[in-house]
Amino acid sequence: MAAFLTWSCVALELSLLAGLIVRDRLRQCYALGLYMLASLASALVINLCERCHTWDFWIAKELAHALVLFVLALELSWRAFRPVPRAWLWARLAIVGSVALGVTLVAAMPPGPVSVRVVPWILAALAWLYTLLGVITVSLKMPDERLHRAILWGLAPYLMFYAATWGQAGDDVTLPNLLNPLMFLLVLGVLVWTAWRRETSAPGGHPETVRWLWPWRR
Repeated sequence: MAAFLTWSCVALELSLLAGLIVRDRLRQCYALGLYMLASLASALVINLCERCHTWDFWIAKELAHALVLFVLALELSWRAFRPVPRAWLWARLAIVGSVALGVTLVAAMPPGPVSVRVVPWILAALAWLYTLLGVITVSLKMPDERLHRAILWGLAPYLMFYAATWGQAGDDVTLPNLLNPLMFLLVLGVLVWTAWRRETSAPGGHPETVRWLWPWRR
């Protein structure tokens, strides 16, 4: 089951990269392509290199992904909010606040293995950052790209759940090791649909009040 989920993620990641390139949407968010490449590389190493099944590699992978996710949040903020001064101000406050939250949580943790203490709190800070950026998008009714909405409202709940269950990965087989890949598959599915969907010029769409619930539609 784990192998099936892993290779399903790989297939969707390849499809997403292809969609971003073919539909010329990579320029809307270069960091998303970088995140897919990082995820693909780690998945291939884990499944094709048995000697790489070590705790050090796992921690390095998590920290590398966290760094790319932070870069992705920065690019989304720059592209989506910079044209609107008020939104750009709130986005910068969200970035600074999330960084401060992560640093504070890591510094205040009790003694223990550094890797076990640091990673979940970094993930939690990232989850709050994506959630805050999504809230800014909704509250100010930003005319952002469909792809940007899909990224924000896909990764925010996934990162929340992943951060909350990260420490159980070695003990609980069902919850983190099954539900996390399933949630990531769902996120990838929405992103693939968004990347490959043809743009339409027809008027209409969902009302502004619920528009953010449908990231793949205008």
